[in-house]
Amino acid sequence: MVCRAGNNYSGNDSSNAPMPNWNGDVTFEPRRWRVPRHNPAQAPFPEGGGVPPVTGPPFITDDPTALASLVEVVAQATDDIEALHVIGAGWSFEDCAKSEGVMVSLFNLNWAISDVLDIRNDALTFDWQVRQSTPSSKTHLVHYEAGIRILDLCEHLNGQGLAMPTLGGSNGQSLAGALSTSTHGGDWQQPPFPDVVRAVHLVTHGGQEWWIESATNPITRDTNDSANLRAVLSCKTIKIARDDRLFNAVRVACGRFGVIYSVVLEVRRQFRVVQVVTTPNSASVLQALRDGQRTPSLFTPLFRLLNTDPSQAAVPDATGVPYFLAVIFNSQRPSDVWVTRRWETKSTLADSIPPPYSSLNDLSRAIVTVVNAALLEVIGIVNATSLTFTTLIGMLLGPAGVLVGSGFSLNTVIQIIRMVVELDQMVIRGDSPFGSVLAASLRAAWRIPGLSDLIPQVQGMVIENQLRGGAARGTWRGPHYQISTGGREANDQVDFRSDSIEVVFDASDPMYLDFLDDILNTCSRYHQAGYIALRPSLRSNALLSMHNVPGPRAISIEVASAKNLDGNAAWMSYVQQAALRNGGRPHWGQYNKLDAVDVEILYGAALRDWREALIGVSDLSTLCSNAFTVQRGLEPMSMVRAITSVKKTRTGNITHICNDAESWSPVAVADAVRHIQARAVTYIAVVEDSFVFIDVVSDGSGGFYLRTRADRTTTDNLDSLPISLR
Repeated sequence: MVCRAGNNYSGNDSSNAPMPNWNGDVTFEPRRWRVPRHNPAQAPFPEGGGVPPVTGPPFITDDPTALASLVEVVAQATDDIEALHVIGAGWSFEDCAKSEGVMVSLFNLNWAISDVLDIRNDALTFDWQVRQSTPSSKTHLVHYEAGIRILDLCEHLNGQGLAMPTLGGSNGQSLAGALSTSTHGGDWQQPPFPDVVRAVHLVTHGGQEWWIESATNPITRDTNDSANLRAVLSCKTIKIARDDRLFNAVRVACGRFGVIYSVVLEVRRQFRVVQVVTTPNSASVLQALRDGQRTPSLFTPLFRLLNTDPSQAAVPDATGVPYFLAVIFNSQRPSDVWVTRRWETKSTLADSIPPPYSSLNDLSRAIVTVVNAALLEVIGIVNATSLTFTTLIGMLLGPAGVLVGSGFSLNTVIQIIRMVVELDQMVIRGDSPFGSVLAASLRAAWRIPGLSDLIPQVQGMVIENQLRGGAARGTWRGPHYQISTGGREANDQVDFRSDSIEVVFDASDPMYLDFLDDILNTCSRYHQAGYIALRPSLRSNALLSMHNVPGPRAISIEVASAKNLDGNAAWMSYVQQAALRNGGRPHWGQYNKLDAVDVEILYGAALRDWREALIGVSDLSTLCSNAFTVQRGLEPMSMVRAITSVKKTRTGNITHICNDAESWSPVAVADAVRHIQARAVTYIAVVEDSFVFIDVVSDGSGGFYLRTRADRTTTDNLDSLPISLR
């Protein structure tokens, strides 16, 4: 029985309230929004929609109502036979969180939890009790509700002298969202985000709670049916699973397993980094990456090349092997390349590099100045100081009304002048988001023959400002999280959005370089403007992580373009197809238009194991199924199970079918009938080293039984299988 005690829900609800995701590509408008943990001072979502800002949680650790409320939400949706899906911060570019039924927001589930990790309750293994009680321990376990934002998590850890060993490039995601889509960074000797997780507290079909961790490297004791762990978990009938396959499945699941309530993370001691950005020769960088394919250490040739840059010599603590590596190409002029490296440092300085432009408004003005100057020059105007339509027209017309100084028609000139004035007014008013100004400037340059060279120049200004500083990243020495994701002020940059696809490859396979060559040679043909960034990491053990590659290291290639450009859709589609041709796996949380066949090809046996884990948790429940999971085949389907034995009653009736070597074994006959009828599982019997399929047959009285397809005469010839001793 699950731990549901009547309607004990407390939270903020609303009906049919629309809310876009962070990037504005997907609008969520479910029948019912549910936000567990009541906060009377806070509306469930900002007025008029949009993603709630990062404000910082209270970090209270002893509130039992939030989990009870979440269980009630899931149980009610199950009872009402309604689809349910969970949303963290809405950071995904795709609709993996979307549901037309009930959506549960983790917005208020953002507190720290201490009970399980309290060494006085003896729930932890002896090894982890020692580590938790030793201040000098290199790693430490922490426990948080899954709705906490990454920035809040990092700031809270920092206050305890702790830090995440790896992070992505932004800080607005929820913990659950970053985990479920396999967020990663360029901390190249660290695995991606899911591999920092050591336990997951899940609420699934019917409100059933699960505590899931690894079997080979558990953090809690299993003595006396995990009595010490059960004593501190609020639900005594919670299912505790120490199972590697299930643990590796639930860590990257796009919300399909249920709602993640909380997560235990293995973090490290607080540390600081120093960052250096250099601009080496593009051809030399590509050759060094090729050369690395012929060495055991893939990136040693690149590091040797980069170490010759004179700017690094001016930073004495930037020595040795870097902690972080990213290579960024200008997607409109790939000969422009920037390389960012970070090293751990003992320095307590908080140095800053003044960015080229101190704010996005300043950058907007600089871009408009460059574009407008070029637009005016093509129609014969230079050194214009008063950008009004009337003044500019007057400068072009002589006394007889004849156009001078331009080879364009009057209509074309008027259009150009209108573009100039509109761009200038966007900056003067100061109320246009940077992304809108950038897109308008780029579109204006594309419209006029001969101005296409402006595109890579403008995009170079944007990349340079992002890497050299800006409001989010002015510091180049400081705590790891501030350098990786920026401080709280980084959240003010949400008006600069992009379209983005990221694909992940085995770093030891040269196919990623073939893909890179392809898109670098093709990118300038599309009306897009952004970057192509490479970031390596260790492989992941999570089954559906894009980083679960055969080799020891993965490498991600992110392709981003400023939002609202005409060529973005075609460019993103081309990149995905080029990636699939070379075995690349698109990120679950960015542009991802895969279908079930694509996913089957890309993930193979890992996908089959993931499906087995899913059916083991929620059977054939479609509670957390949605359009995203169905399109990509993230459902209990296409599984094959080999039966090697059966369980019988004393009267000889078969009650279960088994294969003692498999984690799914045994399965009740009634469940197997449902699996076969739903076409989720194909059962085969192993008889004398051969396989025969199992069919479901009606007994003529409303019941069903199992029979091998090879024999149509007997009612049940599974009797030939041995009896299981389980």
